[in-house]
Order: sequence, then C-alpha cells, then structure tokens
Amino acid sequence: MKRMRRKYQIVILGGILFLALLIIFLLDYSYKKTSEVFTDQTEITVYDIKKEYLKESVLNVVGEIKVLEDEQKSSFLQSIYERMTLLENSYDRNAETFLIELDESLLNGLNSKVSVYVEEEDEMVFTNDNNNDVVNIADNEEAFSVYEDRKIGPYSIVMGVKTEDMVKKIKGSIRAIIYQAEYSQSAYIWVNEVLDYRGGENYALRRIHPYLAYTEGDYLSTYTKDLMGNTPYQTELDGLMENGEVFYTHYFEELNSANISKKLSYAYLYEPFDWIIAMGVHTNEIDVYADETEKKSMNLLTSMKQGVLYFLLSSVIVLLAIFYIVEKRYYINFRNRTRKELYTDPLTKGWNRRAGQEDLEEWFENYKGTGISPIVYMIDIDNFKHVNDTYGHDIGDQVICETVKALNHVIRNTDRVYRWGGEEFLLVCDGLHVDMIDTFTTVLLNAVRKHDFIVEAVKLKITVSIGVSHFKADDITYHDAVKRADIALYKAKAEGRNQYHYDEQSHK
Repeated sequence: MKRMRRKYQIVILGGILFLALLIIFLLDYSYKKTSEVFTDQTEITVYDIKKEYLKESVLNVVGEIKVLEDEQKSSFLQSIYERMTLLENSYDRNAETFLIELDESLLNGLNSKVSVYVEEEDEMVFTNDNNNDVVNIADNEEAFSVYEDRKIGPYSIVMGVKTEDMVKKIKGSIRAIIYQAEYSQSAYIWVNEVLDYRGGENYALRRIHPYLAYTEGDYLSTYTKDLMGNTPYQTELDGLMENGEVFYTHYFEELNSANISKKLSYAYLYEPFDWIIAMGVHTNEIDVYADETEKKSMNLLTSMKQGVLYFLLSSVIVLLAIFYIVEKRYYINFRNRTRKELYTDPLTKGWNRRAGQEDLEEWFENYKGTGISPIVYMIDIDNFKHVNDTYGHDIGDQVICETVKALNHVIRNTDRVYRWGGEEFLLVCDGLHVDMIDTFTTVLLNAVRKHDFIVEAVKLKITVSIGVSHFKADDITYHDAVKRADIALYKAKAEGRNQYHYDEQSHK
C-alpha cells in the first residue's frame, strides 16, 4: 500500500510537473508569437510616424519656396509702383530734364534686380539692362516674374524683375533657411539639382547640404552604390519620375559618427527649379526600441513563471495589456512631439502658417454650413527691412516676438495669431461681428504703436499695417478671403502705413 501510494504520489507529481512544463512551454510559445506581432506592429507604426515627419518637413520647405516667391513678388511690385509714381512726379515738374534726371538720380537706390526700359516712339532711349535682351515687353512676358508698364508723357516705361533673377534670389534665401533649420532625430534637409532626367553619370548636382557643405557643387551619378550594393540615386530618380515623390532606404553614415546604418529618406521633385528636396532619418532607433520592449517583456515573463501557474490566463491578458499600453504611449508621445514641432513657429513659439492653413480650412467648412464667417486680418510690420538693415537680424527677430506679444495682450481668448511668413501675421477672430471691425482693428493698431519696443537697450517705434477680410458666399476656398486681406494690406501700405484697409475704405 505504501509502495502504491508512493507511486501514486510520483505519478501525481510527475503529472503536475508535466503540466507545469507544458504550461511554461505554451506560455513561452504564446509570448514569442505575441512578441513578434507587437514588435512588427511597433516597427510599422514608428516607420509610419517617421514617414509622416519626413514628408511634412520636406513639404514645409516647398511651402517656404512658394511663400518666398509670393513675398518677393509683392515686395518688388510695391517698389516698382512707388518708383513709377516718383517718375510721374518728376516728369510733371520738368519734362525737359526728365531723361537726364532719370539717369542721374531718379533710379538711385533702385534694387539692382529691377530692369528699366524707356521707349519713345518705339525707340529705346534708356535702359539699365546691360544685356538688353528684351526688345518688346509684350512679346517677352514669360521672361519676367513681375513687371509694370506705364505711359508718362511721350515715354513708354517698363519696370520688371526677370524670372531668372527672382529664382536666384529665392534659391539663395532657401539655402540660408535650410542651413539654419534644426530638426529632431539628427535629421536635416539636402537639395540636389537634376541636370539629366535620364540618369547616368553627372545626372545631378549637389546644391545644398548643411552637413556636407564641401560636397556642394559635386556631380552625382545614378550608378553610385551604398555599402550594401544598393543604388539609392537611381531608386530615388525612378520614384520621382513616376510619382513626383518617393520613400526609399539606403545605408549611410550617422550624423557626427562613423557608424553606418539603415536610413529612411523622403524626396520630393520641385520641378520649377529641377530640385530634388530630400530628408532622411536613421532607423536604428526602431531596432533599439523593439529590442528594449522585448527585453522588458522577457523579464516580466520570467517573474510570471516563478508565480502560480494557474494564473496563466490572467498573466497573458496582463502581458497583452502591457504591450498595448507601451506601444500606444510611445505612439502618442511621438505623435504629439512631432505635431507640436510641425505647428509651432520656432521664433515666436506661437502658431505657424501650417497650423493657420489647417484651421482656416476647418473655419471655411463651418462657414459653408452656417454662413457665419470669422474676420481675417493680414498684419505686416511697417518698415521692417529698415529695422533689419539698421539694427541687425537679431533685433529684427526680437521685434517680431514683441509684436506678437503686443497683439496677444489685446486679442480675445478665442482669437488666434499665426506667423504667416517673415514679418507678416494672420489673425483670425471667430465670432467677431463686422460692426466691430473698426473698433477692434483700431485697438490692434494702437496696441502695437503704443507698445514699448525696447530691445537690447534700443527703443524702437514700431507700427503695423492691416488688411481685413472675411469669407464670402462665392468663395471657393479660404484662400480667396486671405487673398483679399493681402490685397487690402497692400493698399494700406500704399496709402501711408500704420492703418488698415477694408471694403475699399482706408482707416488710420
């Protein structure tokens, strides 16, 4: 009996041990499968976030190019308009000395990129264009980015900026912006210019590279291979030719390191300049995160094995929950950091143009349903170029920040100020009635005019000009209202600054 009981105990113990080993095996197996699923999903999610970050950052640069083009056109048009008016006044004072005065003094201080052509009875009597490759402006409109022609007495006068000069100026500005930009994850923007879309040797030229500046001007080849034998330039060109944009991977040195690792890059073809604008991030962070997640999960599993085996089901649920929470928390934090960077102006720490565009899109959709429009203000600092030229860009940057501070002191909690570009801001006032425009805009003008702009012991007198608009029933997009506000701003500038313009009326 005792022997039988002992055998029975051994069998029971063996059975329990077998069941325990079986449960541990099943637990190990289920853990590995679950870990594989969550690790793969984590990598996919992080890859998607990185792709979104790369694409948004590159498209921000493309947006900067378009903004600079609009700003340059607006600035040159204003300069040309003012200089034309000066010529008219000179002619009215003394028509006989007009041409002499034109050559000797009237064009002093005119931007060197502005070409001037003066004809009398279809004969060119004056030009500052040394190349003089424009015979008839009407037949050469495509050669100019902006121009104005005006009849002054017997003279036909044309002032304009050639497209090639405008493009050179914009390219130089974009290069400075890219060099000054700072991005997370050790990322940076680079630009290559395509010379031959068929590829091959010397198919492109390195134009901008903030961390390999010594390579700028080097020719590139689609035959170039990375350390793994891939041809990233060929892959990039094929994708751009097919879709105008492309994501691709290649192997490259990490920033400030000799380590070679896999890099995820996004490239966009900006055809007007034949520019490939690209940005990349190394993916080793994804592998580190996956390994760290797996290590923590394994430690948790080891402690679970030491516990009571009948908690298997609840332990698996806890494991799944931990995986889910860790992955979701990482995703949320990563997304929030990325979105904050995308929608924050790095100088003023307020809202940037991208945030304004998305908010205006939402306001316009609400307007189409309710018919209630917010008031749109386009605000520009007067004579800002003089501030930059006189005191330097650092003082100019502080003036921009102080202007935002002055506006924020008087606007309502529901109003939003966006830095639209350079020294230009967009203010959207939701719920402000049109009858209050005059009163509220006067408050805005006074807020800036009376603000103490004391920057590094320098006291400045700063004013702004404002263009006012709102959505209308025949608007197709919010851009129509913004354009009207921009035109109104231009009129306020032309009529003396430190005032606003709305509904064809100017107000000081």
